[in-house]
Amino acid sequence: MKIDKNEKQSVQLEKGFPITHKSRIVSCLENECICRTLEHDFKVNKIIFGSIFFTTHVAALICLIVTLGSGNVCDDKIGDLQLDLEALRTEYDSSLRIIRYKLKFIENVINQKWDFEEAQNHEKQLNFEELDRSTDKEDIHLDSQSSDFNLPENMIDYLDVEHETTKNISRDPENSTTASPASELLPSDELCSQVVSSNAEDFSEYFKLCKEWDVRSRRTKRSNMRGKQSGRKSTTRRRVHPNKKPNIRGPVASHFKGGVPETYIRDGGSLLAPWFPDDKASAAFSLKYEFREGKGTIEVTEEGLYLIYAQVYYLTTEPLNTYVINVREKDAPAKPIAYCSSNAVVPEGGVSEVSCYTAVIRYLNATNQVYITQRDRNRRMILRDGHSFMGLICLNSAPEPKRRRKNRD
Repeated sequence: MKIDKNEKQSVQLEKGFPITHKSRIVSCLENECICRTLEHDFKVNKIIFGSIFFTTHVAALICLIVTLGSGNVCDDKIGDLQLDLEALRTEYDSSLRIIRYKLKFIENVINQKWDFEEAQNHEKQLNFEELDRSTDKEDIHLDSQSSDFNLPENMIDYLDVEHETTKNISRDPENSTTASPASELLPSDELCSQVVSSNAEDFSEYFKLCKEWDVRSRRTKRSNMRGKQSGRKSTTRRRVHPNKKPNIRGPVASHFKGGVPETYIRDGGSLLAPWFPDDKASAAFSLKYEFREGKGTIEVTEEGLYLIYAQVYYLTTEPLNTYVINVREKDAPAKPIAYCSSNAVVPEGGVSEVSCYTAVIRYLNATNQVYITQRDRNRRMILRDGHSFMGLICLNSAPEPKRRRKNRD
């Protein structure tokens, strides 16, 4: 595809620095194309040059007026401004040489003349003097004293609407079988030719046309991906409201400790109480429950599979000490689900300390109650922190029933 020379409208900078209005450059590394337009850079240089010239003339005029013709006072200031202008001119020339180097590097990578690793090594070793000798100025001609900026005739350029830049991909029309690595990024519809052949003064028409192509290409991509299963997992993340708490699902628990330092039970089968929740044990993973019977019975509020555990610490003179974990359903008698018994070695006329721990898994319904009873008579239990405790862990809650959708007549 050829670019008409009439489309190249030169913008004459101050002190004879011409550039092309629609000149563009592409920088392609591996399979990713990172493209930008030169128009913005040259416009910035134009503004800088204009401001330097204007400042120089104004400074000279002010100095002449203040000193009434004695220009010797302001010679140093004017000389400094002229030195700044020359330094800026030198920087401008070096930027042109860098652009020429980039164009040569890009052309060789796209046309597959260089391997990518070789191109990177060449980029590190190549200096500007070798570049001036190796660059083919018939194909790529860019000089500070030239009157035109000649791009290769096989440049296909289009706009990246999202980043507001112009992309150029070089492709040889005669060798269509050896496509460049970036050939998949080229638009294949008529919109590309409309963008290239447009005679608009600015880029407003380019953005308008290519925005239509961008929207249409995205729709086509989404429609082609429907129904296809990808072998890799999607890396996209769902947006979460910053103030929304995470939905914690999984095991939740409640740990209880004794409410008094110790208790003494005279009758067998009595309720072991009271209990108080240990909030530090479960923290944010606390189980919902309700206390019954003077904080001696724990009522669950959610149906699911539970792990029930308990430990009782005895200060006793008897060798055998036993307690029972009971579950009571609504409007039904209690059922023992676990026994724990320990044998203490008691010296003659002395007191012994012994503890007993047990745990059991049980499926509980909502409103089921769990509590501990002491089977033996005349037993003293220590309920201090770390001695006696009990708890419930909800391993998995029951699934919520699916809501049936009402049929709309």
